[in-house]
Amino acid sequence: MTPIHSPSQPQEHSRDDEHDQASIAVQVRGLVKSFRSGDTTVTVLKGIDLDVHFGELLLLVGESGGGKTTLLSAIAGILDIDAGDLTVLGASLTTMSSGTRTTFRGRTMGFIYQQFNLLPALTAAENVAIPLLIQGKRRNAAISEARLMLARVGLSDRTEFFPKNLSGGQQQRVAIARALVNKPQLLVCVEPTAALDGPNGQKIMELIRGVGRAPNRCVIVVTHDSRIFHFGDMQQLQVRAEVDTPLVVPHRAGVAYLKGQTAQAIPLTFVRIEPYIVPHKSLTGDNRERVDTRVLQIIYRFERPPFPIYAGQQVDVFIDRAPSTTPVQASPEKRPPEEPTP
Repeated sequence: MTPIHSPSQPQEHSRDDEHDQASIAVQVRGLVKSFRSGDTTVTVLKGIDLDVHFGELLLLVGESGGGKTTLLSAIAGILDIDAGDLTVLGASLTTMSSGTRTTFRGRTMGFIYQQFNLLPALTAAENVAIPLLIQGKRRNAAISEARLMLARVGLSDRTEFFPKNLSGGQQQRVAIARALVNKPQLLVCVEPTAALDGPNGQKIMELIRGVGRAPNRCVIVVTHDSRIFHFGDMQQLQVRAEVDTPLVVPHRAGVAYLKGQTAQAIPLTFVRIEPYIVPHKSLTGDNRERVDTRVLQIIYRFERPPFPIYAGQQVDVFIDRAPSTTPVQASPEKRPPEEPTP
């Protein structure tokens, strides 16, 4: 099971709903993404729900191949999705054309990649100035701002160096400066500290967190670097458990255990139940048809436990078998049916 960071409250209506909605920078609902290789289809993202609020820094942490970078690429509008809804900075990426998404991305987002993607024929300052030049800023002004940003990442004496004359860690800091120079509302990062030593990694994360703390911005980071886990914000989370039966009773209590750590229990609060729909593509074309797999997803919420836990961690979920409510017959679009299953 995968915990999903979500500072939002449970699904009941509240007078604060409008305010809460306005504070959400990224909202993901029911996101599904599959990849096809030959005759095999692998579903990487299975109905992901995620809220990221302005002023937050969210870390996506988990095993390689778990879909972290795929999720980040979908949020950034780089990757088309199979099903679900994506709203970023108040705009629906789901309904945007490819060209509109590209323009929107260049205007509102900054990117820090695991590969530096620096242009070898340009100096460090010229590389950092690229986003400003794309936005139409005059060259001299753009280069001046780029130098100031390079100074903030500790490279004031390397502004005129070409990438080949910089170390891997220095190139990473140039890439970070380039992502921050146009003050993006959404900053997405893939392993931003992978090539940095401890002190420089901490300094860069302080800078990135400073961006995320701004009331009109947020940051999402994919990382395996345990040295920076403490930088992430985490308030309330959700976990979704797949129940392979059409019979289930809502409002059952549950408990989750981290994989391999059965001594540490996490109490779960019921949120909702929903069917899991798998999109299928025909072998002869791109038309898509949705087929109900008869698998239900139970969404639970839990408060942050006293021990470390991060979005992307795997947990075992156990649902209370004792009757606590009258079974309800589910419809394909609404609530599920009777009888619980752990």
